[in-house]
Amino acid sequence: MESVFRERYARSLPLDGMGEGGLERLRGACVAVVGAGGLGSAVLPLLVSQFVGRIVLIDNDTVSLSNLPRQTLYGTPDVGLDKVDLAAQRLMHLNADVRVEPLKMRLSADNIHAIDEVDLLLDCTDNFDTQYLIDDYATEQSIPVVWGAVDWYAGQVAVFHGVRGTTLRGVFPEPKARVHGADAVYPPAVQWVGSVMASEAIGWLLGNAKLDGRLLQMDMKGYSVEMFEL
Repeated sequence: MESVFRERYARSLPLDGMGEGGLERLRGACVAVVGAGGLGSAVLPLLVSQFVGRIVLIDNDTVSLSNLPRQTLYGTPDVGLDKVDLAAQRLMHLNADVRVEPLKMRLSADNIHAIDEVDLLLDCTDNFDTQYLIDDYATEQSIPVVWGAVDWYAGQVAVFHGVRGTTLRGVFPEPKARVHGADAVYPPAVQWVGSVMASEAIGWLLGNAKLDGRLLQMDMKGYSVEMFEL
């Protein structure tokens, strides 16, 4: 392992399951992140900083002013610009050794083959149509998926299509209604959920994910955490 690489990850190398072998596994991995909004903004810097070697980033949206409180990859001058291109630029500045491939598109049945060769997918989208599309394709292709969602102060994270074979449709056969009936999100809750998603992604790639076939439910209003077997 190169001396610069060793110096950069000096605080990561001693961690359980990491070491030089673990970092090399991350370095050789390819993950897809679908969604460059709130959860994507939380997940992506952590994956890049920990040197997940190749990231396919999929989103078709532009930055709006109302995004900024929770989508921390972007700033006021970015309003109206494409999220995937901005995110890729910022992430390359964070770690130029990571290959980030931005794909400006809305995932559909016609283009979902873009995720065929990934080792893992992180579903950072915020609508059930896309989530079900990903879930169905992941079932067909046996692609493990780290899924997360945030509503107001609460969030959920699970790993689907892992060793236990749990699916999103199996857990949520119908789209979930927003608990409060309004589109509101507490920004720190987004960061919390995104951090857990990134941790599970790294854990999966290293062979020690904790949420395969489990659902972690978190509420930042009362700082409660519960885990459910699926």
